Amino acid sequence: MEQIIETWVVQFQYIGMFFILSLGIVGLPLPDEILITFIGYQASLGKLSLLVSFMVTFFGSVLGICGSYALGVKYGLPLLQKYGSKFRLSERKIKQTQQFYIQYGPFFVTLGYFIPGIRQLVGYLAGISRIRFRSFLIFACFGGFLWCALFLGLGYVLGGNWVIIGQMLSSYGGYFSVGILFLFVGGFLYWRMFKLLGEKVTNKGAKSIMNSGMRKFWKDISDNPQKTYTYSTIFLYIYVTATGASVMALELAASRFLAPYFGTSMIVWANIIGLILFSLSLGYFIGGHLADRHPDGRILMLITLSAGVWSSALPLWGHFIFRYLSAGILGTPIFTILISFLAILLVFAPPVFLLAMVSPFAIRLVAVEPQVVGKISGKLYAFSTLGSLVGTFGTAFGTIPFWGTRETLFFWSAILIAISAWGLRHVRMGRFVSLFLMVPVFFYLWFHGPVKSGKGVLWSKDTLYQFAQVIREPDGSTTLVYNEGGGIQSIRRPHDALSATDYYDDYLILPYLVSRPKDILVLGSAGGTIPRLLAKYDKPFFPQLSVTGVEIDPDIIPLDYKYFGLKPEDAKIVNQDARVFLNHTSKRYDIIIVDAYSQQIYIPFHLSTVEFFRDVRSKLQPDGIVALNVNATTPDSKLLVSMEKTVHTVFPYTYILKARGLYNYVLLGSMNPLNINQLGNMKVSGSIQPILDEWQNSVTQISEQQMRNGLVLTDNRAPVEMMTDSMIFQFVRK
Repeated sequence: MEQIIETWVVQFQYIGMFFILSLGIVGLPLPDEILITFIGYQASLGKLSLLVSFMVTFFGSVLGICGSYALGVKYGLPLLQKYGSKFRLSERKIKQTQQFYIQYGPFFVTLGYFIPGIRQLVGYLAGISRIRFRSFLIFACFGGFLWCALFLGLGYVLGGNWVIIGQMLSSYGGYFSVGILFLFVGGFLYWRMFKLLGEKVTNKGAKSIMNSGMRKFWKDISDNPQKTYTYSTIFLYIYVTATGASVMALELAASRFLAPYFGTSMIVWANIIGLILFSLSLGYFIGGHLADRHPDGRILMLITLSAGVWSSALPLWGHFIFRYLSAGILGTPIFTILISFLAILLVFAPPVFLLAMVSPFAIRLVAVEPQVVGKISGKLYAFSTLGSLVGTFGTAFGTIPFWGTRETLFFWSAILIAISAWGLRHVRMGRFVSLFLMVPVFFYLWFHGPVKSGKGVLWSKDTLYQFAQVIREPDGSTTLVYNEGGGIQSIRRPHDALSATDYYDDYLILPYLVSRPKDILVLGSAGGTIPRLLAKYDKPFFPQLSVTGVEIDPDIIPLDYKYFGLKPEDAKIVNQDARVFLNHTSKRYDIIIVDAYSQQIYIPFHLSTVEFFRDVRSKLQPDGIVALNVNATTPDSKLLVSMEKTVHTVFPYTYILKARGLYNYVLLGSMNPLNINQLGNMKVSGSIQPILDEWQNSVTQISEQQMRNGLVLTDNRAPVEMMTDSMIFQFVRK
């Protein structure tokens, strides 16, 4: 379809644009958004004028919708009157629809531009309803202006990535349209409900907009507009406790949703917390105004019911959005990364906004007398904060590690729905509200199973630190991958074979650089690849070699023995944070290997600082060596040169090696010079001779010139996450 659009626009240019948009609005099944986005892309290349393109698309869309309006006026109503009875459209229903559309139709005209399928209908419905053409034209022009400006602007800004919009619309346009329509209808019904509660409206007015299945429920509200529903203080204390817990559960779940694709850097957390705080402030503000205007407990219950239903659907949003990040951060266009990041943040905003309305609303319901407002509000906020503590610790140490992120969302959404249903139990038809509990149950059954299961997955779990999988690759290798799988944390080749793409193999040279090596420490052992290779390839030549591995994730350690061939005699694996282990051990090592990564792409900041490397130096023998792996896209990246400068601050003799692997560099630090010039004279086992040859050609001592642009990282300032993000964004933008 994209190729057809390109051909048409390039060949016919402005005339082609005008007629395609006009016919698409009238009713031909054409991808209008893709067309306008491509036109914006052509304007960014200078092949089309942006101003002329906007005028052509704007007038083409307005002409199309006016044409459908004219057809609706001329033929729509007579056809409905003649054939409507065959589709159970009585004269009364047609008149009701006309009255409704006359009142609200102009707003549908503006909104309809953005909903494929609805866009083609609004003009006909406006004509059938005999809306005044002047009013129709004003809203049609306003909607057309916004619609054309949005997609032209996207195409102009995105440049060559415009095709992504087409792919998204092709895959999820239907879901998006249904979602927008659902939100609009839901918002309209809520608006009508508030109007009915605030004014004396007859049930006949409500019947004109409500379906027969919900009339009794709304009748209970609309027949008693001045009556308010209140609840016992004990119930409200329990209620605000549950909602407070849900807010924190949503915040932690948002971080877990983003972590597999964007990590848990300070930047990510700042965006999450900022969005949560903005949603809370907006919810407090609007909730307080709404409570004063309509102090009715039923409205409060409906608000939290909506938050619960929305929260149930959050995994569905993630399923659609994250599909475009399946290639990992380094293999995904930067536009897709940014849009996905913003999208997943925004879908968490509505339930937090709704839950923020609870506190001011509850205070208004309970604090009837002014002299007890302070006391009541203090108690409510105390219980709400207590709930936040329950949500924080219960989610972090309970539901997420033992159930998973999705199950956590389903659990807390079910809590919200259940407590809202209990609050509405005395409302007519309110007992049926509990049926909404089927929503989280339905999504749970839909998504039941591993978060990311696929071909060759031997094991998977959402651990305290990341989502981990053990995968059997087509070539027979076994790999340990975290989160989206853009990088491998551990690997076992068939028969423990070495590979030209595995940087782990470079560590096998280290024992040959130390006189009589005995003790090796591996910080960040993951699946045990490094200890296993040392045991197989180096221990036969250094029988006294003893290896200790440190791994922070307790769920990963058993995998070393089950899937990656590590034997108890190969190494001792300790479950602890690397720096904590260094601070508590009194042992000195001949070699310390630092290979710890957080969320796959980030070096933990506390393992990158001068203070950390001083701790490392204090645990090394006088002629000991520290070696660490740094992922960098270029040898002059800010992250790599900063790590070089930091290591050099502690170790006067610092070396760099372009290791095996696409983005891997190994830094070496020592208090004494290494005999790198004598590498060719070393006698090593035949299996690692090719690695030694590579070292001879690539290992060099780091010069002051290389480090001049680096930053010395300290515990006070170590922006390794920002450096990593900047490096990745610069890389994927190329």
